[in-house]
Amino acid sequence: MNYSVIQLLSICLQGNCYLSQSRHFKDCDTTIEEWNQIQFSDVKEKRSGYERQNICTSVHKWFEYLYKANVKQISVCYTKDNETDSFVRETSGFIGGGGRWMLQTSTNERSDLWEADWTVKSNGSEDQDIWDITYLRIAKDFIPPNIDLPSLYRCKINLKSILPRISKFAHTNNLSNFGDIFDKSLAHLDYDTDLPINDYIKLPLDLISNERKTLLYCSFQAWVFGGMGSWNDHSFVSNDLQNEYIKLSNELFDELHLAILSAIKGINYIQLDSKQEVALTDNKTKSKWWQFWL
Repeated sequence: MNYSVIQLLSICLQGNCYLSQSRHFKDCDTTIEEWNQIQFSDVKEKRSGYERQNICTSVHKWFEYLYKANVKQISVCYTKDNETDSFVRETSGFIGGGGRWMLQTSTNERSDLWEADWTVKSNGSEDQDIWDITYLRIAKDFIPPNIDLPSLYRCKINLKSILPRISKFAHTNNLSNFGDIFDKSLAHLDYDTDLPINDYIKLPLDLISNERKTLLYCSFQAWVFGGMGSWNDHSFVSNDLQNEYIKLSNELFDELHLAILSAIKGINYIQLDSKQEVALTDNKTKSKWWQFWL
């Protein structure tokens, strides 16, 4: 899984813990040094183009800013835009590729949308910290759509369908190293305790169900789409094999996204009353899971 996505998910989970003013927030990893270097800015249109107006200079200051703005929940959004499934999958190992992951901050009725901009520092860095990271507010005060995501149970069933098929394909075509990865992910889907999820992401563990942790862990473990020598780097002379490879790869890519989004959805630690729940759900257009803007 790309580190940029891991970072975004961590900010979402810990931000919701902060917004709830949960006593568990002190158990989160609030000492991540890079969080003190992440900025949050508005994007303002001018005659000559656009300019950034700084809002906060660290993640924790952003949490404070959201709390004072009466934000109730942070959620994760994902879109492929209008790119093909294969293109999105094939570019997923690169910063800026693989579709767009965003944070949505919501009050009772309206939402803002934040997207991370990763740029290489102009002055370089001896400690390998080469990135300037700014979350830009690219949309403000909009009514979010009602996105249909599968249940946690359905995500598990879908993964239990695709993982054996893509594992068999890998083992049959001299890619057993990937087949072993898929097998391990599949085996862990029925575990509900003792999974080292913190190897991937820092979570407020006491507030997240084992079912959600299992889905996240198995999704991260089965993510084979990034970096040199990844699953994306392979191709086959046979048209039939190539078509099967593309079909299985795109299906797994989608199912992993759905599992992650479904596992994250609803982890807000907020107890809404009935009026607030209506405000958050009424008058929304239903959209596909990757069409947050409709």
